Amino acid sequence: MARIFANNATTTLANALLIADRTITVTPGTGGVFPAVDFTGANEWMDMTLEDVNGQIEIVRCITHDPGSDDFTLASDGRGLEGTSAADFNAGTRVELRLTAAALNGWLQKDGDVIDGGDF
Repeated sequence: MARIFANNATTTLANALLIADRTITVTPGTGGVFPAVDFTGANEWMDMTLEDVNGQIEIVRCITHDPGSDDFTLASDGRGLEGTSAADFNAGTRVELRLTAAALNGWLQKDGDVIDGGDF
């Protein structure tokens, strides 16, 4: 399994996103700043952060994205991750590819002569 990252991937929602939605559509022409993701074929995903003007944050898991598209498909259980809650978001909400605690906690770490961690 491979978690996908990219530098400085940020845009905004083109449409409102409701709690039950599993497709995110971003501002036309901006989906290309995010990497390709293919969970079905390559077992890849990326965790994206939504943040509205009031500071409400939700982490979601994208399992399909074509960089030529402004649409992102979320996993069926891909809303409200890492202690956040699934919520409704208005058009214009920021959508960013941020480094999250779960991503960092998944890396192997060395403590003296002991290597520990890694949930991948």
